[in-house]
Amino acid sequence: MVIMRIASLILIVCFALSGIGVMAANAVAPLPLNIKADIQEYTLETHDFSAEGHSRVVYGDVTLTADSISGNTVAGDVKADGGVTFQDINRRLTGKTFEYNFNSGKGFATDAYAVSNGIYFHGAEMTADPKQYILKDSRFTTCNLEHPHYYLAAKELKLEPDKQLVAKGVRLVFHDRTLFHIPRYSSMLSKKQDTSGFKMPSVGFGGRSGLFAGYKFDLGHDPASAGTLDVRLSTKWLLQGALDYESIGGGPVFARVAHRQPYSGGTRPHPMVSRLPEVGVRFGPPSARITDINDSLGMSTLLIRPANTQEKQPQISLSGEISIGRFAEDPKFQSFTRTEARAVCLLKPHNIGGGILISPGIFGRVSRYDGGKEYTDTGARLSVAKQLSKKTFVSLSYLSHSVAGDSPLEFDKVPMRNELASLVAFPIGTMKIEMETRYDLHDHRLYDAEVKLKKTMHCLEPSITWRKRTGTISFDVAIVNL
Repeated sequence: MVIMRIASLILIVCFALSGIGVMAANAVAPLPLNIKADIQEYTLETHDFSAEGHSRVVYGDVTLTADSISGNTVAGDVKADGGVTFQDINRRLTGKTFEYNFNSGKGFATDAYAVSNGIYFHGAEMTADPKQYILKDSRFTTCNLEHPHYYLAAKELKLEPDKQLVAKGVRLVFHDRTLFHIPRYSSMLSKKQDTSGFKMPSVGFGGRSGLFAGYKFDLGHDPASAGTLDVRLSTKWLLQGALDYESIGGGPVFARVAHRQPYSGGTRPHPMVSRLPEVGVRFGPPSARITDINDSLGMSTLLIRPANTQEKQPQISLSGEISIGRFAEDPKFQSFTRTEARAVCLLKPHNIGGGILISPGIFGRVSRYDGGKEYTDTGARLSVAKQLSKKTFVSLSYLSHSVAGDSPLEFDKVPMRNELASLVAFPIGTMKIEMETRYDLHDHRLYDAEVKLKKTMHCLEPSITWRKRTGTISFDVAIVNL
């Protein structure tokens, strides 16, 4: 046995790897395994090595550092202990101990920390491979502080970077206080997304609902199926909710089931709508679709937000849907079947000078109901917006509707034939204010108004919203992507 002890020396040992298993040495070009440490030992006969003090092992784009590292250069196994840091192109994790195999790319860590998709993870135990992490007794958050303002604790957490996060046995902790427990939490992840996908509960008070609290669960099990379950408890209506799949299997099919869901449009001040259910298909690019269960194609205001304007957006976007569903609305709760086709065509916002954006559009809808009733709505929209400063902008939209026929459902009737919608956003000190209005140009009255006051506090953005038409005040907390 030959033992080599060399301080601060690079030991290069070549061995071959394959994506599935160990292949013959002449089938895969070997890569160097670089080892640096204060004290090193290597056994030629067994290919075992050990490194003590400021240990560092590099293989290709993988770097492993720790107080001490030992392993076998042929089998590809390594064990690291004390102050462990593992880094490759796509991920970084730290831990107390770490076991890793360079051939399979699988690892196991204790007291481990990791970062992926802007989310910070900690687990008592972590199992990792090139495609996923699995953590036991874990917590995760978008807050990058050592003692985060909030986190979600989970008995088991599975993370597939850029795909999805699924947690079991979850509780939401805010400033070290548990707010509520849920059996399961999931969220879709993407390299392109600008938010974490985390959601906080919403609470508030309304004249027609009393005290209420709501939470929206993400039910997506894969990126191709975007589903949510919106649950709301109120002193007036008890349990309300909606199950909404905007895409099933990545295709154009959508489905919605709702029980007494608050609806913001229509001719009634605040109808409660049940969908029993509604299904349909969509057409047009996903980026052009506006998925709002109150107005799925956004044919109400369609205000422009300058910050949301995308350079790669198509010059002309045409989207629409064909659907059938059975609906009931409070208070009579009479149900009717509706078959509907609707479409909207919008021109990409264009800068006409002076930083002013302008976007015209046209829309149309044909609805048929039980008993042969038919209701049509065609019209046009012209929207303008201007960014006045980094945090201040104003947006205006003029909409004109031409309506024919009649609908037995009040919630889907056009409330105004001609309207002017506006949105103004501006800061006051460290707070932000957004004021949105809808004005009836025919009856010369303020149809609706909404005022939102919000303040960014590191990773959280609490807000208070007042809505004139529904008479509600709600409190929400948004997650800020740091």
